[in-house]
Order: sequence, then structure tokens, then C-alpha cells
Amino acid sequence: MSPSGQSRWARHARLARIRLHRPDPSRARLFGAIGVVTLAAIVAGCSGPSRPEPLTRRELTDQANAICRRANDQIATLSTPDALDSAASATAFTRVVREQRAAYTALGSLVPPETDATAYARWLTQIESTLDLADESIDAISRDDPQAAITANQSAEVIRVDADAFAVSYGLTDCAQPAG
Repeated sequence: MSPSGQSRWARHARLARIRLHRPDPSRARLFGAIGVVTLAAIVAGCSGPSRPEPLTRRELTDQANAICRRANDQIATLSTPDALDSAASATAFTRVVREQRAAYTALGSLVPPETDATAYARWLTQIESTLDLADESIDAISRDDPQAAITANQSAEVIRVDADAFAVSYGLTDCAQPAG
């Protein structure tokens, strides 16, 4: 025991704790260097790859129609469920909406001409709204709530008609539901 009443080991432990809390200049430089490298990486990442050049109207309509045609072809291969079987209907409609959402995502990756960007973005918003309402309808079907499904479908139909009008006028004919 030391004269202060502490064992030699206790005094060493106390000094070791004190040393751990003192800043080490070499560690500070290391962390500073890591911070600078991290900040540079973040700044470089923020600038990121440049946005692709906008497509021409012809390129946009060709690519969008191809996306919608593929989705329509996939949907056409799905079997039609018995309308009285809620579970089978919900499953089938879920598959349809999954295909439509994949097409919507692909359509969203296309960069329209600057002059058409606002109208194209509005159209995509309409598509998203109809898909969200389709999800509500599917949920209502699975809950065996036909009135809620009808309400969601009617709301979606109002939006779809407007979206289809834009699609047809723009030349996105494969992205519009056939009339009739």
C-alpha cells in the first residue's frame, strides 16, 4: 500500500483511465484525415452521375410503348379468377398490379423532353394514384368488402380516363386502356 492508502495497482488503473481520456495527437490527425476523405466522398457522391439527356418525343413514345406492351403481354398471360372467389380474385389482381407497378417504375426512369416534363410527370402521378387505389380495392376484396372495392375502383376509373386521354394524345397508345 502506498502512503495515500491506495494499492499500487489501483493507482496504475487510475492513471491508465486518465491517460485514456487525454487526446492523442496522432489519433486526432488520423481521425481528421478520415473526416476529410469522408467529406470528399460525400461531396463527390452528391454531384453523382449526371442526369441522362432528355429523350426526344419519338424516343420517349417508342420506349414507353415498349414498356407498356411488355406489361400488357405479361398481364394477358395471367388466368382470370372466379369472380365469386374473393381470395383468388385478390391474388390475381395483386399480380396485375405488380406488373403495372413494374411498368410504372420503368416509365418513371425515362426522361421526357423538357417541354413535356410537367405533363409527363402529371401522367405518372395519375398512374401511381390508380395503382394505389387498385391496392385499396385488393385490400377491400380480401376483406370481403365489395362496397369499398367498388368505391376504390370508381375513383381509379375517373383518374384513369384522364390519364388515358393524355397517353393517347401523346402517342402512348400501348399505355392506355382500350376504349370500350
